[in-house]
Amino acid sequence: MTIQAHALENAAVWAHLFGRKAKQLHQGQIAFADRPAKEKYACWGRRGGKSIVIGEVMVPRRALRDPEIVQWIVSLTHDQAKIIFEYAANVILNSPLETALDTITWSSPLEMRFKNGSRVLARGVGHDGATMRGFGADVIYPDEAAFIKERIVNEVLFPMLTASPYAEIAAISTPNGHNWYYEAFMRGLPGNDEVQSFHMPTWHNPFLNRSHLRAEKLRSSQMAWDVEYGALFRDDQGAQFPWSVIEPVLDPDLPLSQPPLEGHRYVIGYDPAETHDRSAVVVLDVTHRPYTPVEIRDISGNGYVAQKFEVQALSQRYHNAPVLQDQADLSQLHEITALAVDIQGFTFTNASKRELIDVPPVRAWGRCRHTVSILGGESPARPRMGPMCCFIKGNASFTPGPIKDKSVYSKAEYRRSVTKRPCKSDKLNDLISEGKTYK
Repeated sequence: MTIQAHALENAAVWAHLFGRKAKQLHQGQIAFADRPAKEKYACWGRRGGKSIVIGEVMVPRRALRDPEIVQWIVSLTHDQAKIIFEYAANVILNSPLETALDTITWSSPLEMRFKNGSRVLARGVGHDGATMRGFGADVIYPDEAAFIKERIVNEVLFPMLTASPYAEIAAISTPNGHNWYYEAFMRGLPGNDEVQSFHMPTWHNPFLNRSHLRAEKLRSSQMAWDVEYGALFRDDQGAQFPWSVIEPVLDPDLPLSQPPLEGHRYVIGYDPAETHDRSAVVVLDVTHRPYTPVEIRDISGNGYVAQKFEVQALSQRYHNAPVLQDQADLSQLHEITALAVDIQGFTFTNASKRELIDVPPVRAWGRCRHTVSILGGESPARPRMGPMCCFIKGNASFTPGPIKDKSVYSKAEYRRSVTKRPCKSDKLNDLISEGKTYK
């Protein structure tokens, strides 16, 4: 089979001849597919056509044009990576291009082998990238790249390209705060043969339902609209910490839930909300440092009556654990007290939040973990998120204080901060130890 030469070089012609969902591309898709660069970073709004242009145009076109080339489609999860792989497979299997296909494998990693020796593979990187180690690649397509950890990108994905004569990466994503993807995107804004960036809000796609898009704008918060549809990098200005600080310490392997252990001491944190806001309860094992979360529940939408009995049940389960609650709602505080639960109120301010949150302003060294409670606010990935728990890897805790972007601390400075500036939170210590001091 002879493919028209200009179809291999022109994305619009390729889509017209072989596209399934994308018989016609908009200008943003064409620019992303056809402009040459070693690194491409596209900040793309929802339903803007980013997955389709990679799956139906860039991947199959490259597989047929360049013999022996190895292309990897990656994302945070296997299911996300599979979406683009299926787009590419549908183009190949439902067109004359099928004669160029040798085999296709639907187990992980997903793989298409072509008669010219080229290969297309797809897999999720997971939380640590371990499933990708040992593989090589010529071109990598990270989908929703902003949600892949920076460590995985730098230590797993880019090293896969080291031995390749092509060594290309074409990443697409909606924004996720000012993390590594933001920095990569900004690096490509001037545009050159090495790095190029592309910004495409949802409304740049002329094929969408405009009335539905207008309705979405009315339903969405301004931040959600800016991030999900406007493809803008936003950090919630009201959040205690920017997303660039929160994202690196999230641990998807949180070992929850754990049953109460004999001889262990527990403390419960409760952030109440009626029905329209997020409400959650967290149980900490405070027997030894570092304190460990053993139970996290999202109890949003249940109403105060159901919530207070759930808090009571958790307190009884974990050896009549004391409860620390937002003091804003005194009536709810008194109602739980009436249930024979040891509960104390806490007034949340910017200063008091920092007393509760032990967070190093840099990546820490060591193996142990510390709990961080992020209370209230919005994030690009989770609009209107309520209390949530994260893990921080480190040796000990810092005194909460102003966090400086890109701060660099030596190990010696880190240890001095730990030994000379113990954290103080009288309210929390009242619940944890009789001496009211950290040991």
